[in-house]
Amino acid sequence: MDPWDPVAWLEHVSTQAARWGADQELEACCEWLRSKDILEPAIEALRAARRPKPPSLAEEALAKTEAILNDPSRVLLTEVREALELNRRTLKRLQELEKGND
Repeated sequence: MDPWDPVAWLEHVSTQAARWGADQELEACCEWLRSKDILEPAIEALRAARRPKPPSLAEEALAKTEAILNDPSRVLLTEVREALELNRRTLKRLQELEKGND
């Protein structure tokens, strides 16, 4: 964002205000659910559904790699296919390690 661009600045401030308001609403909903004795896992599921984490780099790379490998219309050189298969296995292992750190 260019700090000297008034339109970009206004868009940035508006976006941040909207996020803040939405976060306040979500927290109010979570508190209301707690007041109704809703179990915490359900509240966390609501929060995760309404504020999903962006995919990790490993997830993004794996999704793109799998899309290429699973597309029957693509003709890939053997070496490229082998490299992508190795990348897929590496990315899946990285995902497992990332999940272990949560």
